Amino acid sequence: MENKDIKVIKKQLGMYVIYDKLAGIFTLPIIKHNNIIMIREFDYIVNSKKAFTEATDYQLFKVGEYNDIEGKIDPYEKMEFLKNGEDIDPNKINNDLLQSLAEKGNK
Repeated sequence: MENKDIKVIKKQLGMYVIYDKLAGIFTLPIIKHNNIIMIREFDYIVNSKKAFTEATDYQLFKVGEYNDIEGKIDPYEKMEFLKNGEDIDPNKINNDLLQSLAEKGNK
């Protein structure tokens, strides 16, 4: 399905999974633009679950890339470890969130 009149930029999005060590399972893949955005979301997800679980139960991995133009998945041969849940600083998450909200309010 190629239209020669339209120039499309190929974009590789990251595919990520969160491993729950206690349950021994991975989440379904999560697609995000880059590692920074996914790490920020991982921090939020793990921090919001603290009432029910321990942050040490979770790990974040990048498992491949997704091409949103061609609809193709490019899996990695070996998952790339990105972050442990125990390394999350809840104070930094709250500060980042407040700063983001403040910036949106000023626009």
